[in-house]
Amino acid sequence: MNRFEIITKLAAVEAIEGQGATAGERQAATEARLRLEERLLGEPSPLPSAFAEEMVAGAHLRSLADDEPAADETLQIPSRGELLQRVVAFAEDRLPGVLLTRWAAACTDAVILPDLDPDHPGSVVPEVLLVLATGPPSATVAQAMIRFLESPAEATAAGWRIWLEDLAAAS
Repeated sequence: MNRFEIITKLAAVEAIEGQGATAGERQAATEARLRLEERLLGEPSPLPSAFAEEMVAGAHLRSLADDEPAADETLQIPSRGELLQRVVAFAEDRLPGVLLTRWAAACTDAVILPDLDPDHPGSVVPEVLLVLATGPPSATVAQAMIRFLESPAEATAAGWRIWLEDLAAAS
């Protein structure tokens, strides 16, 4: 098997590992991934640096940073409170941005986010989660996220207006 075939198999195995239907399927995919990575790293020619970086960055498909679920645990969309705690921890420099982004990316990869109207109270969490999954927010955007997550559920439409105004001001 050549390098391209190994990389192609590795991508397929990582998809199963991240979204396998059973704990056994995910465990088998994990073991297969480890074998493929070992084989790939054992190739005589060095890995292109972009792919080596992707192997490390792709860990968000397999883990939630420090919050890796048990093999039989199904990921669910976080609550507004949990998301708020994480963003506050980031804003207070208690949570590195890369870990926040990795966690958000793993969540968005593992769950089906609801398609809700902006005035629905449940629309806030998917919006913030998707923004976080793109990369660590600036300090200004983190503060806007905190205001958005703290907006009362009964005033979701007003929270959205403020959120969008804050984003426009931060741009």
